[in-house]
Amino acid sequence: MADDSISLKAARGAGWVFAWRMATRLLGLASTLVLVRYLQPVDFGLVAIAVAFAGGIDALSSIGTEYALMREKDTDRALYDTAFTLNVLRGFLTVGVVVAAAWPVAAFLNDLRLVPLMLVMSVALMMSALENIGIVEFRRDLAFDKEFWLFLLPRVLAVICNIGLVIVWPSYWVLVIGTLLTRASRMILSYVMHPYRPRLTLVAWRPLLSYSVWLWAEGMVGMLRERGDSILIGRILDPTRLGIFTVGSEIARLPSTEIMQPISRALFPSFAAARHAGISMADGYCRAMAAIATVIFPACFGMSLLADPIVRLMLGPNWLTAIPFVQILGAAGAVSVISSTASNILGVGGKTRLQFLIVLAGVSLRIPLLAYMTWRYDLFGVVIALAVVAPFEMTMMTIVVARYLRLGVMAHVLVFWRPVLATGVMVAGLVISGLGWSDVAGGRVELVLHVLATAALGAALYVLALSLAWLAAGRPAGAERFLFELGFGSIRRMCRWMPVR
Repeated sequence: MADDSISLKAARGAGWVFAWRMATRLLGLASTLVLVRYLQPVDFGLVAIAVAFAGGIDALSSIGTEYALMREKDTDRALYDTAFTLNVLRGFLTVGVVVAAAWPVAAFLNDLRLVPLMLVMSVALMMSALENIGIVEFRRDLAFDKEFWLFLLPRVLAVICNIGLVIVWPSYWVLVIGTLLTRASRMILSYVMHPYRPRLTLVAWRPLLSYSVWLWAEGMVGMLRERGDSILIGRILDPTRLGIFTVGSEIARLPSTEIMQPISRALFPSFAAARHAGISMADGYCRAMAAIATVIFPACFGMSLLADPIVRLMLGPNWLTAIPFVQILGAAGAVSVISSTASNILGVGGKTRLQFLIVLAGVSLRIPLLAYMTWRYDLFGVVIALAVVAPFEMTMMTIVVARYLRLGVMAHVLVFWRPVLATGVMVAGLVISGLGWSDVAGGRVELVLHVLATAALGAALYVLALSLAWLAAGRPAGAERFLFELGFGSIRRMCRWMPVR
């Protein structure tokens, strides 16, 4: 069936995106371990300021033309050329703002070395704007393997250049050259890997901007949501507790950032492909949520259950006050399944205005509630406020998507009852055994053994409970069968690749 083929391509696509994220982190770690031996902390700080400022301006001007192209069933040269032209115009606008702000920002921070750094970063932003718009076809066709090489090869080249150059020239300019090389090589590679050659025109600006303007507005509000937390906590409390919140929340969100984000990147073009093929998006939505919940629910609650040993291992004894953040926000991260999946459905359906209104409503609740709870209850109030807002946003998103797809309450019950039940069994088993949500004493070896034992028992309990629930339901063609077939299919392909003696 076409639906099964699209689901399989989406799953493989998520795997390629996940592989890209892991490869990027490993390459970044290798590069950093070498660079820190030749450069000073101030070098990294200077470049970080320039990158953060230029990247912030670039994010504020993002209009999401690639999403507009992916959701269109019938595309032509006019749409692609207009999207490329809009990207180029946005690039010039971003460069102009960064260049104009370079001297004032450097003067404000009392470091004129930032001026040339920001000017060079503006060139890097322009290179990204000039990338071949034809590479959007990779995501439209769910060819994420091509995206993997498009992003990986420039990164590898930059790491090799950084390591080789810093040995003979230990300057912060090595970091900037690495960024320039990454952007330049990716721009060139985009034209090598795809034959499309864009032209400058604005003939099809209306359908693109009518869709993208709400994405831009949502991005603006979303940035306020993400940055507002740090500003409020830093203003009401102090930098120390802000640091605890920042690091703790980053650890708590690891399952959603490292698992959900790759999946989400594959979901949008997958839903768009289903829509183009005339397949019901309601079926795709339910199947996607079931498959993702089967993976994300145990991962999020597993992070919560293991918060104590994970914080001790990753951060050390000085960060133990971050444990409650990881415990509560880790479990709350499970709602990202619904929020992210529903957001992709609304985007493919062209309901970007509804997306913007939902995010705006969430921010309207989040900021005042966070300010009050932080002022009234310190860091504990921060955790409670964020744990309340996440289900609120998820509920609004669910209601809107359910009405759009004409899904009832029972459809959501059928999607979630097996992973919810299996996760509940896992949580109960680990708590009763004393392994979950417990204080762990001992050294690094004892902590590692505790994490491994808890993960092994939790995985066994979850798989067993999920399998029994699936069998009791009559082995329906749902997430369990799909993941089972995907896993065995991957094993068979690996066996075929292995050399035969």
